[in-house]
Amino acid sequence: MTCPKCGAENRKGVNFCTACGGALKKAPHVQRKRVLSGSAGIRMAAGVASLVVIGLAVFISRGIGPDQARPADATSRPAARTVSLAVRGVASKFICGCGECNDLELADCTCPRAVEERELIDQELKRKTPEREVVRLVNSRYGHIKPQYASLVAGASN
Repeated sequence: MTCPKCGAENRKGVNFCTACGGALKKAPHVQRKRVLSGSAGIRMAAGVASLVVIGLAVFISRGIGPDQARPADATSRPAARTVSLAVRGVASKFICGCGECNDLELADCTCPRAVEERELIDQELKRKTPEREVVRLVNSRYGHIKPQYASLVAGASN
């Protein structure tokens, strides 16, 4: 390989000239494009078109916007709403008491009763009710406080 800077001959595969240290240019790698012609090209185009149509069908069947109604599965539960840290802090002191949730923590359960209890917690916290009073209120209405938090409701009715 000839050095473009000084003209010295170098062995093949070196990156720098052994005489002057200049960078040796490698021949650019030429990548061949594969051209599909005839029936192979038609089959490829038909396959791509099919995938696009299937993708659009799936997209449309799932609904275009978040507020668009989707068919509900009769056995599914309502979608879980985002629970604020303050609500989660109070709700984590309780077990869901609906009897169908396998003792899930109130902060994590998605059954209608758990949602109702968390909404009560949220309303009271927004009213600036002290957390201890919110805990007592939830316990008096719904019960199922975890044993380790029973001292928070001592003297209040269950």
